[in-house]
Amino acid sequence: MYKRGTDRYLLFIVMSAIVVVIIALIKVRNSPKPSYMVELSPKGVAHNYLLSIQENDYVQAYEYLSSQISGYPDSADAFEDLVVSSPWEFKIDEYNDNVQLEVIEADIVDERARVLVRETFFYSGGILSSGYSTSKFRMNLHLDTDGWKIRSSSQYWSPCLNDKSRCS
Repeated sequence: MYKRGTDRYLLFIVMSAIVVVIIALIKVRNSPKPSYMVELSPKGVAHNYLLSIQENDYVQAYEYLSSQISGYPDSADAFEDLVVSSPWEFKIDEYNDNVQLEVIEADIVDERARVLVRETFFYSGGILSSGYSTSKFRMNLHLDTDGWKIRSSSQYWSPCLNDKSRCS
């Protein structure tokens, strides 16, 4: 008698958990697409660069790079070639649709800024899995003559941009 009631109770819990996970995934998938921000702040520039990379608009992403970095590509086409030839460094692969990037904060001191970004990766997990993982990384920007530009980043970036000789 008790076993049958326990089985129904356990089945109810498992089914409820599955329904909650499915609803959460549907809400994430149906959330509005990110859009470009005003480029007057380090947060806006970092957001727009990352969105450009995710949208495969490498010409636009190139515009956010500082020409002062030692590995600055000669052209937007050269930057696109760099991204396409090393997709793992810029995280452009079949899982790109499962990643959400959010600029959290910017610490600005004079003409330098450090921007903190949260990366959330969604995946299909088991019943006891949360279905996502998060990490954080930093981007460094500098106020150049034509606005805030990216000097370096610990993600969505190639070491070739810091030192061209490393990738020649």
